[in-house]
Amino acid sequence: MPLLKPKNILPVVCWIFIFIWFSGGSEVSAQNEITSQRKSLQGLQQFYLTVNLEAGSDLSEKKALDLPKIQEEAVQKLKSADLPLETGKTPGGQQHAMLIMHINTMDAGRGIVPFAVNIDLYQPVKLTLNRDLEQTASTWNTGNVGVVSYDNLPTIRESAITLLEDFINDYKAANRSIE
Repeated sequence: MPLLKPKNILPVVCWIFIFIWFSGGSEVSAQNEITSQRKSLQGLQQFYLTVNLEAGSDLSEKKALDLPKIQEEAVQKLKSADLPLETGKTPGGQQHAMLIMHINTMDAGRGIVPFAVNIDLYQPVKLTLNRDLEQTASTWNTGNVGVVSYDNLPTIRESAITLLEDFINDYKAANRSIE
């Protein structure tokens, strides 16, 4: 006995068509977001880097999550890629682009440490719908989440540094035509 009778095929075909129609739109939307994020990097003359780490005191004491070391590795990665990273004291105000790496960890007990790494580029923008009001906004971002055990804590640092490759690649792709 056939699974679908001829009169039952039409509704199934319609549902498949509707599913394909609506799911295809999300791919276009996601691609537009990626393109928009890359375009926001075009012509970026300079930016500063800030690395933030949120961890409980027990995790902060572990050398694998040494904030100055993570900051130093991030600076070296960006500098070796010849990106216009400004070093020195980070200025206040909204006039400067700021690449912010935020690492959030939690000791869940029993040797399990969930973590999230987010990297955002904040830069000055004008809100055209609000009489060109100047504001700072995140124009590019990436991130990931994971879970490690205590003996794999260096994976969190490695994950954060590896995520910088997304920024480096997008920056270079956006500025390739300008060079």
